[in-house]
Amino acid sequence: MSMIVRIRQLVNQRFATQAMQFSMGQQTSASEGVKNVLATHGQNAVFLDVRSEAEVAAKSLEGQAQEVLFVPCTRDDASMLKSKAGEILPDKTAHVIVFCRSGARASMAKNTLEDLGYQNVYNAGGITDLEQVITTL
Repeated sequence: MSMIVRIRQLVNQRFATQAMQFSMGQQTSASEGVKNVLATHGQNAVFLDVRSEAEVAAKSLEGQAQEVLFVPCTRDDASMLKSKAGEILPDKTAHVIVFCRSGARASMAKNTLEDLGYQNVYNAGGITDLEQVITTL
């Protein structure tokens, strides 16, 4: 399958999902979705940081969130997440909030977890976006 065909398939899947959510009244911004999860599931939510070790060393959520799991991903490779998901996230119904530096890797990680059967995964975008949501609660 060519890359262009695969990209079109992914775009069509994303559009169909968003259209269905909108028609069902579920359309919210990423930050609103994360805010809702934190408000309703607070202490039970799991934070998953998919940034590099250097990015984590430069800035973390220490003191702002309960335990943060760390599994580095790149924009093209979530193989470590695929191999560790069952070990670090045994409950596929847990509310998992994924974040990175800007949101791109978090999006890929979210899709990876959903492909593995996780049911409540949220892309918080970048760490700065997530910090803003946390401070508004």
